[in-house]
Amino acid sequence: MKLFINQNSRRLPRADVCLLMFSILMTIVLNSGCNGGDKTAVGEENYNASLALISYEMIDDDFDGIIYREVLSFSKLMAEADVPLLIVFYEPMSELSTLFIPLLEEMAIEFDGRVEIVLADIEKQSELADSFSVENLPQFSIVDEAVLKRSLIGFDDEAALKLRELVESYIDT
Repeated sequence: MKLFINQNSRRLPRADVCLLMFSILMTIVLNSGCNGGDKTAVGEENYNASLALISYEMIDDDFDGIIYREVLSFSKLMAEADVPLLIVFYEPMSELSTLFIPLLEEMAIEFDGRVEIVLADIEKQSELADSFSVENLPQFSIVDEAVLKRSLIGFDDEAALKLRELVESYIDT
Protein backbone atom coordinates (compact mmCIF):
# COMPACT_ATOMS: atom_id res chain seq x y z
CA MET A 1 0.00 0.00 0.00
CA LYS A 2 1.39 3.38 -0.97
CA LEU A 3 0.50 6.57 0.83
CA PHE A 4 0.80 9.84 -1.07
CA ILE A 5 0.95 13.43 0.15
CA ASN A 6 -0.44 14.94 -3.06
CA GLN A 7 -1.00 14.23 -6.72
CA ASN A 8 2.68 14.75 -7.50
CA SER A 9 3.20 11.17 -6.27
CA ARG A 10 5.65 12.10 -3.51
CA ARG A 11 5.86 9.32 -0.97
CA LEU A 12 5.77 10.03 2.73
CA PRO A 13 9.05 9.31 4.50
CA ARG A 14 8.95 5.97 6.36
CA ALA A 15 8.88 7.65 9.80
CA ASP A 16 5.92 9.79 8.73
CA VAL A 17 4.02 6.71 7.54
CA CYS A 18 4.61 5.04 10.90
CA LEU A 19 3.50 8.15 12.75
CA LEU A 20 0.39 8.45 10.58
CA MET A 21 -0.54 4.78 11.11
CA PHE A 22 0.05 5.12 14.86
CA SER A 23 -2.16 8.23 14.98
CA ILE A 24 -4.95 6.47 13.10
CA LEU A 25 -4.72 3.43 15.36
CA MET A 26 -4.76 5.52 18.55
CA THR A 27 -7.76 7.49 17.30
CA ILE A 28 -9.64 4.25 16.69
CA VAL A 29 -8.69 2.83 20.08
CA LEU A 30 -9.58 5.99 21.97
CA ASN A 31 -12.88 6.44 20.17
CA SER A 32 -14.08 2.87 20.16
CA GLY A 33 -11.83 0.60 22.20
CA CYS A 34 -12.73 2.19 25.50
CA ASN A 35 -16.44 2.31 24.69
CA GLY A 36 -16.75 6.01 25.22
CA GLY A 37 -14.89 8.72 27.05
CA ASP A 38 -16.31 8.88 30.55
CA LYS A 39 -17.95 5.47 30.75
CA THR A 40 -16.84 3.49 33.75
CA ALA A 41 -15.32 0.08 33.26
CA VAL A 42 -17.61 -1.69 35.72
CA GLY A 43 -21.32 -1.15 36.19
CA GLU A 44 -24.13 -2.26 38.42
CA GLU A 45 -24.68 -5.58 40.13
CA ASN A 46 -25.73 -8.13 37.49
CA TYR A 47 -25.59 -11.85 38.13
CA ASN A 48 -26.57 -12.59 34.52
CA ALA A 49 -23.93 -10.43 32.82
CA SER A 50 -21.98 -12.14 30.04
CA LEU A 51 -18.87 -10.34 31.27
CA ALA A 52 -18.77 -9.91 35.04
CA LEU A 53 -16.30 -8.84 37.69
CA ILE A 54 -16.54 -11.10 40.74
CA SER A 55 -15.69 -9.17 43.87
CA TYR A 56 -15.99 -9.32 47.63
CA GLU A 57 -17.74 -6.19 48.88
CA MET A 58 -19.60 -4.66 51.79
CA ILE A 59 -23.24 -4.79 50.82
CA ASP A 60 -24.51 -2.79 53.77
CA ASP A 61 -23.33 -2.05 57.30
CA ASP A 62 -24.03 -5.57 58.53
CA PHE A 63 -23.39 -7.75 55.50
CA ASP A 64 -20.56 -8.45 53.09
CA GLY A 65 -20.37 -10.97 50.30
CA ILE A 66 -19.70 -11.84 46.69
CA ILE A 67 -21.07 -9.46 44.07
CA TYR A 68 -21.13 -9.91 40.30
CA ARG A 69 -20.86 -6.55 38.52
CA GLU A 70 -21.28 -6.14 34.78
CA VAL A 71 -18.09 -5.16 32.97
CA LEU A 72 -19.06 -2.32 30.64
CA SER A 73 -15.64 -1.82 29.06
CA PHE A 74 -13.10 -4.62 29.23
CA SER A 75 -10.40 -2.53 27.55
CA LYS A 76 -10.86 0.22 30.13
CA LEU A 77 -10.87 -2.30 32.99
CA MET A 78 -7.65 -3.81 31.70
CA ALA A 79 -6.01 -0.41 31.14
CA GLU A 80 -6.94 0.87 34.61
CA ALA A 81 -6.16 -2.32 36.55
CA ASP A 82 -3.49 -1.85 39.18
CA VAL A 83 -3.62 -5.54 40.11
CA PRO A 84 -3.51 -8.64 37.91
CA LEU A 85 -6.72 -9.76 36.18
CA LEU A 86 -7.81 -13.39 36.09
CA ILE A 87 -10.09 -13.76 33.08
CA VAL A 88 -12.11 -16.97 33.07
CA PHE A 89 -13.67 -18.05 29.78
CA TYR A 90 -16.43 -20.57 30.28
CA GLU A 91 -19.62 -22.02 28.87
CA PRO A 92 -22.53 -21.29 31.23
CA MET A 93 -24.30 -24.61 30.71
CA SER A 94 -21.17 -26.68 31.30
CA GLU A 95 -21.12 -28.99 34.31
CA LEU A 96 -17.60 -27.79 35.04
CA SER A 97 -19.00 -24.35 35.88
CA THR A 98 -20.52 -25.78 39.04
CA LEU A 99 -17.03 -26.84 40.10
CA PHE A 100 -14.91 -23.78 39.40
CA ILE A 101 -17.32 -20.88 39.99
CA PRO A 102 -17.46 -21.54 43.77
CA LEU A 103 -13.64 -21.67 43.70
CA LEU A 104 -13.51 -18.29 41.95
CA GLU A 105 -15.81 -16.84 44.61
CA GLU A 106 -13.54 -18.21 47.35
CA MET A 107 -10.55 -16.69 45.59
CA ALA A 108 -12.34 -13.32 45.34
CA ILE A 109 -12.58 -13.35 49.14
CA GLU A 110 -9.07 -14.73 49.73
CA PHE A 111 -7.29 -12.40 47.29
CA ASP A 112 -9.56 -9.40 47.91
CA GLY A 113 -7.99 -6.31 46.36
CA ARG A 114 -4.91 -8.19 45.07
CA VAL A 115 -6.48 -9.68 41.92
CA GLU A 116 -9.62 -8.93 39.90
CA ILE A 117 -11.58 -11.93 38.64
CA VAL A 118 -13.54 -11.55 35.41
CA LEU A 119 -15.98 -14.21 34.23
CA ALA A 120 -16.56 -14.25 30.45
CA ASP A 121 -19.38 -16.20 28.78
CA ILE A 122 -17.76 -17.61 25.64
CA GLU A 123 -21.05 -17.62 23.73
CA LYS A 124 -21.69 -13.91 24.23
CA GLN A 125 -18.10 -12.70 24.45
CA SER A 126 -16.72 -14.41 21.35
CA GLU A 127 -14.68 -11.39 20.21
CA LEU A 128 -12.93 -11.20 23.56
CA ALA A 129 -12.39 -14.97 23.52
CA ASP A 130 -10.87 -14.72 20.04
CA SER A 131 -8.48 -12.02 21.23
CA PHE A 132 -7.28 -14.46 23.93
CA SER A 133 -7.08 -17.37 21.43
CA VAL A 134 -9.57 -19.43 23.42
CA GLU A 135 -9.99 -22.88 21.90
CA ASN A 136 -10.80 -25.13 24.87
CA LEU A 137 -12.86 -24.44 27.95
CA PRO A 138 -12.60 -23.41 30.61
CA GLN A 139 -9.62 -21.15 30.08
CA PHE A 140 -8.10 -19.20 32.97
CA SER A 141 -5.90 -16.36 31.71
CA ILE A 142 -3.82 -14.05 33.88
CA VAL A 143 -3.20 -10.52 32.62
CA ASP A 144 -0.75 -8.27 34.42
CA GLU A 145 0.04 -4.69 33.39
CA ALA A 146 -2.26 -5.16 30.35
CA VAL A 147 -0.20 -8.11 29.08
CA LEU A 148 -1.36 -11.72 28.86
CA LYS A 149 1.08 -13.67 31.03
CA ARG A 150 -0.20 -17.26 31.17
CA SER A 151 -3.29 -19.37 30.69
CA LEU A 152 -4.46 -22.63 32.20
CA ILE A 153 -6.88 -24.69 30.16
CA GLY A 154 -9.35 -27.21 31.53
CA PHE A 155 -10.41 -28.11 35.03
CA ASP A 156 -9.45 -31.39 36.67
CA ASP A 157 -8.59 -32.65 40.16
CA GLU A 158 -5.40 -30.57 40.31
CA ALA A 159 -6.82 -27.44 38.67
CA ALA A 160 -7.80 -25.64 41.88
CA LEU A 161 -4.25 -25.91 43.23
CA LYS A 162 -2.72 -24.90 39.88
CA LEU A 163 -5.07 -21.94 39.57
CA ARG A 164 -4.21 -20.66 43.06
CA GLU A 165 -0.49 -21.06 42.30
CA LEU A 166 -0.91 -19.15 39.05
CA VAL A 167 -2.66 -16.24 40.74
CA GLU A 168 -0.25 -16.20 43.69
CA SER A 169 2.73 -15.97 41.34
CA TYR A 170 1.45 -12.61 40.03
CA ILE A 171 0.05 -10.91 43.12
CA ASP A 172 1.85 -8.83 45.71
CA THR A 173 1.98 -10.74 48.96
